[in-house]
Amino acid sequence: MSTAKPSSVNLGPVVTTNLFYSKYIILYILELWLAGIPTVFWGYECVRCILTYWWAGFLIPFFLLELYWMFIILTAWIAKIFLVIVQRIYPPREGVFKISETKDFFYWNLRTFLRSLPFSLIRYSAFPWLDLAIYNLLSGSKYNKTNFSSVMFDAWVDTEFLEVGSNCMIGLGSVVLTHHIQGDKFILKKVKLNDGAIVGAQAIVMPGTEIGKYTTLGAGSTTKIDQKLDDYAIYMGMPAKKLKQF
Repeated sequence: MSTAKPSSVNLGPVVTTNLFYSKYIILYILELWLAGIPTVFWGYECVRCILTYWWAGFLIPFFLLELYWMFIILTAWIAKIFLVIVQRIYPPREGVFKISETKDFFYWNLRTFLRSLPFSLIRYSAFPWLDLAIYNLLSGSKYNKTNFSSVMFDAWVDTEFLEVGSNCMIGLGSVVLTHHIQGDKFILKKVKLNDGAIVGAQAIVMPGTEIGKYTTLGAGSTTKIDQKLDDYAIYMGMPAKKLKQF
């Protein structure tokens, strides 16, 4: 689990960090290289345009933004291609696994690492909705569903087995985990937020949790693994207990 604190007040999600393996660094460099080549070529054309036409100098800010977005989008799509390949080799699955005996932890870590570069780049974006767009591109599949009508106020969220319904809100600094590590045990379970669910600031949602429709998990509260929260209720505490039923 990441223990870092949010450093900004953007409206986009912050993904939980993965354990860093030096043997993955070649993939990181490959993502940078493949996205950088077309970006550099297009940058060269922009420079040629500026040197050829005097009025093109007024378009320099536009050219810089264009190159920035081009690099991010290319990086995201390259990461997406790598992810599809990795998921074909070893499809993600829910369950409780022994790290020393199965490959589930290794491949989960690899998938998280492949997503890390685009997510790191997009954090500096001035457009919060783009965070969620890139998140859905890299995580949106049969393993993950996030509705654009929901907001994540700088929440720390996992990138697999998370289903967020419509009009949900995940509060500032809260943590939504679909994975958990206990010694040699690796837990990977789906978290589901039904329509209208609210996760308060600094709350922690553990793997396997399901939050009912229009239910609120209070600020600073923590759910238990596999805990089910009823519809139309308020939960508070560590672990979370029902405070009120509507």
